[in-house]
Amino acid sequence: MPTLDPVMLVLRIKHVIMHLYKVACATLYVTIDYNWITVFVRMQGVFDNGSKLARTELGSFKRVTDTLRFILKLSESITNVPNCRCKCPLPITFVSLETGLLRGAKNVLTSSLHRATRVGWAWATACLLFLCLRYASKSANPVWSFEGYGKLMAVIGSLSAVWLIYENSFFPALRPINAKQSFSKLSWVLPSLAYGSLQFLVLWLFTNYSVLCRWAGVDPTYFGPGVILTLFFGFLAGGLPALSNRLRAFLHLIFGFTGGALLYYASPLLSYLGGLAVALFVASSWAKVLEGVQSWALYKGRFFLLAQSCLLFLEFTTVWNIAYMFLGIGDAFREAPHYPLFFAILVLGFNNIYSSVECSPEPSGNRHNIKKEGSVELSYRSFSLEGLLWMTIFFLPSFMASLLVRSSPALTVSNPHRVFDKSERIKAMVWNVHTGYDNYGFDNYVSGVRLLQDMEAGIIAILESDQARLITDNRDQVEYFGASLGFPYYHYGIKTRMCTWGCALLSLYPIVNNAATVLPSPKGTKSCLIDVVLNVSGYEVSVLISHFSTEEFPEDLDMQSSELAKIAAAKTMPTIVLCYITSAPTSDKRKPPHMKQNYEKLIKVGGLKDPDPEDFDRWCQYIFYKNIQCLNFYHVNTFFLSDTEALAADFSLKFSCHEKEKSKCQTSYKPVVAKVYDYDIKHRKLVYKYNRSRL
Repeated sequence: MPTLDPVMLVLRIKHVIMHLYKVACATLYVTIDYNWITVFVRMQGVFDNGSKLARTELGSFKRVTDTLRFILKLSESITNVPNCRCKCPLPITFVSLETGLLRGAKNVLTSSLHRATRVGWAWATACLLFLCLRYASKSANPVWSFEGYGKLMAVIGSLSAVWLIYENSFFPALRPINAKQSFSKLSWVLPSLAYGSLQFLVLWLFTNYSVLCRWAGVDPTYFGPGVILTLFFGFLAGGLPALSNRLRAFLHLIFGFTGGALLYYASPLLSYLGGLAVALFVASSWAKVLEGVQSWALYKGRFFLLAQSCLLFLEFTTVWNIAYMFLGIGDAFREAPHYPLFFAILVLGFNNIYSSVECSPEPSGNRHNIKKEGSVELSYRSFSLEGLLWMTIFFLPSFMASLLVRSSPALTVSNPHRVFDKSERIKAMVWNVHTGYDNYGFDNYVSGVRLLQDMEAGIIAILESDQARLITDNRDQVEYFGASLGFPYYHYGIKTRMCTWGCALLSLYPIVNNAATVLPSPKGTKSCLIDVVLNVSGYEVSVLISHFSTEEFPEDLDMQSSELAKIAAAKTMPTIVLCYITSAPTSDKRKPPHMKQNYEKLIKVGGLKDPDPEDFDRWCQYIFYKNIQCLNFYHVNTFFLSDTEALAADFSLKFSCHEKEKSKCQTSYKPVVAKVYDYDIKHRKLVYKYNRSRL
């Protein structure tokens, strides 16, 4: 019986695994929205019109995107990249210009000094261009939100992928990188962690200009360009030999750490300035990190494996910050985004200090080639100056163009907003946007704008609106809705760093007073509350918006409903409450009494009125009011736009009190019948179905 060679067995197993891996990639729709690394692999029919079947299949794979991303990164870090090139003829890989190929990334950054430096500057330039594009697109990612952009990026990404794969075949490396022969077995660990931390900070905070603004609590429409400019100057500083000694690198670390502390703990304006300091620190560190990648080219397998593992772990911590209720060991990082922030800053700072010391061993490359072509340091500086020049040429026109687009209402507002506004009558609505995704896994930005236009409401409450996180693509749906609808007034709600799911207000009426706070949430997810006063045709109207925690924590719900009822009871002016209270109404005979307590507390303690108390088929979203008359109450089925229906109500401001005492008014309470409508997405109209409470 012939003996089995263990080496051949391992090679055969590896070959079978790689073959199955390629077949899976060729037959499945795999979408990895990695902000700057967008890989879309499919068998055929790339340029179809996005059929319903494709949307359904793609949406079904949305939940496994993170798992596929981890498998791709881990497999590409372990296996030999040249053997993993696209040998299957049909799969097409689209890779955005910002970071080049996911496959072969190790060779791109470690094969040649010319190539690595050029790719590094291309990465920085694409970062800035991507931010300019998102600013012009009102914070949306145009590739996934707007029709036509996907095909354009498919062509550009395909050409980029082919170029980076076969570039070495046409243009051999002119100069090898000076790879270090490590005098310490763990000397590569810190540069590797720094590379992973740099990727994390950029993906987490700087793939959208509005993230830092939402952390600080300022308006990204006006403060967002400052973030983009700061990154630009940081990249310029990174191309200069500014961190050439330990003292400068140490001061650089202090600068970045102080900026992070201000960003997380300070008041809005100081927090914004601290965010700019973090942006300058991160952007100016990229050159040192890139040098570390090039220096440790001999250890690229373990180097990139550790870097990507660090990146994935830090990404998971940001998920645990907000979704700790649904994940194991999430309590360790509950509401603590400062943990990954300060860790990544410290790793980058220590790496800058470490790499500033000239203690490099002898290079292992071809010394004759190095002598012929000149000094590596001099060559790197020359390439840095060339890259700096090209980055400036590409960035400045793009930045000015994005400012021009946003400053022009004709280019920003999609369609004039139709509003139900007749003398003293107003319309308010509440809608849970499901963190900006529809039921197929696509974002509901454009379709959501159309729905809000057709609802004709002047006061709009958006729930689960805080999407300035890595898991939701760092988007800002509030800014997009406000700019697209032409709403001059809006309130984002609680700052992103406070770790709530978010609630926001869009208003056509001026905001007189506003406040945002976090309701008591000792165990479950933090609950947000917005308390604003609007000037509606000369009358002051109070609007309360809130999103409660989940039913798994009844203690939190009890405290949150008590606090909201207390605030509502103190209101003497006309008041509208648009909320998500996780409770059943009293009329629902299917639910036990303890599941109706929050609703009853708001009615009895808060003195609020329900438009239709007999409308029993409700659980989360509610509209309440007091000191104002309700004329109509609507349920609107939004179909696949969200997993939650929209509620709307018409109100009439009729005061029976003295002119000087408008805030103290009395109205008679008359329940109305809840009407159910379906939203016809194709024809953009509401179709009446039935009266819900009278069935």
